[in-house]
Amino acid sequence: MPMTLVDEAVLTKLRDEVVTPDLVDDVLARVRELVEADSRPSTLRDRLVDELAGVDRQLENLVEAIALGGQLPALVARVQETDTRRQELAQRLRMIGEGPVVPCIDWRATERQARQLLADWRAVLVRRPQRRAWFCASCSPASRSGSRRSTNRRAAVIASQGQL
Repeated sequence: MPMTLVDEAVLTKLRDEVVTPDLVDDVLARVRELVEADSRPSTLRDRLVDELAGVDRQLENLVEAIALGGQLPALVARVQETDTRRQELAQRLRMIGEGPVVPCIDWRATERQARQLLADWRAVLVRRPQRRAWFCASCSPASRSGSRRSTNRRAAVIASQGQL
């Protein structure tokens, strides 16, 4: 069987069953879940409070060891390290206050970009095979030294020349 037929069958399957609008919906839903789960005040704040309580217990144990006459230089160094960690945790708790640390994400813009990428990929999957390699290379993270607009401009120039 000629490789071009195999390639065409695989690409058609990808276009029809993998690179679908549902893919964007699923990916965006999962990203939102992950972002929101990690930024819930109870999750982050509770984690910091628990860690701070553990650090406080460590400090108490170190002070007790010093009182019992343990190796002072080593214990003092550990107290200093632990106290620095305690201060860092307390600072993070003050920074978040009662609210969550929520990244500022423009979900509409993110969805538009994702849907445009999906449309680009679907279009490539039905166009001439010799241009697919160019598109794949232009979309790879390593080749994205320019912006998304420059990639779109290159694609538009090639499309206007009838090469895509």
